[in-house]
Amino acid sequence: MNEGLCLQASPAWGSYTGGLIVLGPCSSAATWTWPQGSKQISASSPSGYCLDGGSFYTCDQPRSPIAKYAYCNTSLPVMQRVVDLVDRLTVDQMASQMGNTAPAIAQYGIPEYEWWTEALHGVMSGCGVNCPVSFPAPSALGASFNMSLIYEMAQAISTEARALHNEDITGLDYWTPNININRDPRWGRNQEVPGEDPYLTSQYAIHFVRGMQDGVDPRYAKLVTTCKHYAAYSLENWHGMDRHHFNAIVDDYDLVNTYLPSWHACVNTGRARSIMCSYNEVNGIPSCANKFLLNDVLRKEFSFDGYVVSDCGAIDDIVSTHKYTSTPENATAVALKAGTDLNCGTMYQQYLPGAYKQGLVTMSDLRMAMYRLFKQRFELGMYDPIADQPYAHFPPSVVGTPAHQDIALRAARESIVLLKNFDNTLLPLPKDAVVAVIGPNADATETMLSNYHGQPCHKGYECIVSPVDAIAQKISKSRVNYAPGCTIKGTEKSGFAAALSAASKSDVTVFIGGIDNSIERETLDRYNITLPGVQTELLQLLYQQQPHKPVVLVLMNGGSLSVQWAKNNAEAVVEAWYPGMMGGLAIADVLFGDYNPGGKLPVTIYSEDYVNAISLENMNMRPSAGSPGRTYRYFNGQPMWEFGFGLSYTTFKTEWQSEPAPVSKHEPHSQASSSSGSSG
Repeated sequence: MNEGLCLQASPAWGSYTGGLIVLGPCSSAATWTWPQGSKQISASSPSGYCLDGGSFYTCDQPRSPIAKYAYCNTSLPVMQRVVDLVDRLTVDQMASQMGNTAPAIAQYGIPEYEWWTEALHGVMSGCGVNCPVSFPAPSALGASFNMSLIYEMAQAISTEARALHNEDITGLDYWTPNININRDPRWGRNQEVPGEDPYLTSQYAIHFVRGMQDGVDPRYAKLVTTCKHYAAYSLENWHGMDRHHFNAIVDDYDLVNTYLPSWHACVNTGRARSIMCSYNEVNGIPSCANKFLLNDVLRKEFSFDGYVVSDCGAIDDIVSTHKYTSTPENATAVALKAGTDLNCGTMYQQYLPGAYKQGLVTMSDLRMAMYRLFKQRFELGMYDPIADQPYAHFPPSVVGTPAHQDIALRAARESIVLLKNFDNTLLPLPKDAVVAVIGPNADATETMLSNYHGQPCHKGYECIVSPVDAIAQKISKSRVNYAPGCTIKGTEKSGFAAALSAASKSDVTVFIGGIDNSIERETLDRYNITLPGVQTELLQLLYQQQPHKPVVLVLMNGGSLSVQWAKNNAEAVVEAWYPGMMGGLAIADVLFGDYNPGGKLPVTIYSEDYVNAISLENMNMRPSAGSPGRTYRYFNGQPMWEFGFGLSYTTFKTEWQSEPAPVSKHEPHSQASSSSGSSG
């Protein structure tokens, strides 16, 4: 060997088997190939020995020392192979695999693996050769009420995910979808969920999960999908109470009828391979240490056979914030025994060996979790030759395709809800109109992507068409007078004059406002549900300006907004949500009649004083003393717009073809027929 020779490997995510350098005999210089990807490393010696950077210990190398083991035998049942591999590992080796970033165990050909990847509404990653498509936020997708569209979108996401994995950019376990209930408009993560109705959320879960996991080869899983956050999770940080300390008090009725149905659907019909337990306590027990929820309900009642992963840091919360145990070893032990198999974080890796030495967990406890985890890795094809695995050959060309962008455009269109249209005549706007485009979201690009989005363009957001640019494309730039007027939440009014001037030179004003992730997001709940800053004040001035020009309000948001003034005064109100990378085009299509809006509200829109009527910490759904109840199923007040509401440009008329005869309680029902028609 050359004295002082250093070998350095910089492996891609999920493809490294290293950690071991093998010195073996050879007749000349040898080249060894990593078991996944195309990276190679070799070295030679005049004495007839070669260095191998780890690939010698893989199942698909004929001379590999591990090739003889049962777990390398692809003809055996998967669980037999899993048990054979796991039972060879020491306690320390098993614990090392039970954190989200798992190191390689080269002597058994176990590659380094990152369990954590995201795809809430598109792959959350950087670009490879091409960039992943960013679809509308789930709160928008719920408004489509189109489950075949959800499935089609999820199929596109999973295809892009596999191709990006083949470029060594992403992993194969996706911690999505979020199937918690939108129980209160103030929750910061309402943009991540499809709505307030358990049945709608259940159907969304089924079609999203099946779309992500269904593939062309039944021998292998296309991806692993993780429904989150189990259970009764819907508070971030409100008046000093945060999700790491919150104890959700939920009675049996609400647990069964509101908070659990989507989870049953996710695992029983959707067949999700993974579930994420949440930060909060449920009735005094941290979710990730809750044996009743994880074992009795999830595994026994719902027949779940996948793995459970903690939310990131939730195992540490058991001891540090919930104070449920006194030591980290006890925290890891109660979580493992309750049924949490994988820790997002390092608690298991650090403290499970100690918990084992203290007798808090058994070898059987550790192996059971590892069986569940490695079953997924085997079924993803990680220990089989890749030559005949179709997913391993998905090329970069399937990422960001025009077909996938078309799905994103259709999803954005179908999600838009027409809330008001004066006399059913203002919209659609004529294409020969001169339009003032005003508002802080008029030129939005990143805002339309919501949270948990990937990189949709190679450079910044230059590939995304904002609403104002889409309108200019639709009717020509010369017919658009643009001025933002104000920011999302600022109080500065210096832009008012330019906005009023733009409106005075136009036939109609389109105000595109709402909120963004500076107002609502993970870790950030809202205290009110009105338009922030000076948006309403600017809207009023635009409306009052003489001569009066019609005002159209277009909203972007995740959680619903109470816009009472606009409902009473603006000529039209359009709910666009966070519509994804194709959202600007979809908004323009709806405003000018190239698409007839058909979205329906997946939530109740309350009046602004709703926030004073009930605490965000109150998990009760039904009305009671001091509470008007939650969602369309239980709210006993008058909503601003009810669940399921949505107009279109079509007018409907129904009439009897033959008038039914009066029905006597002593006679059979008479037969009658009716007809319906539509126009527009």
